Amino acid sequence: PDKIDCGSFILNTAGRINMGLDIINALSNHYQVELPIFIDNAESVNKLMPVASQIIKLIVSNDKKLRIENE
Repeated sequence: PDKIDCGSFILNTAGRINMGLDIINALSNHYQVELPIFIDNAESVNKLMPVASQIIKLIVSNDKKLRIENE
């Protein structure tokens, strides 16, 4: 689904991704573990929530070959 109803508010794809990152941050802090995070549909988010972990963005493109970039 494009949107998720969370009671009094509705989250779009970017909101769901950032909500997931917020949960990952809380669990990472609690367990004192940082693991790489894969984000699918990363093109849907203009600004990702900051995290201490490495982020690997999976983005849709029209390229014919797999492209890997380092930011």
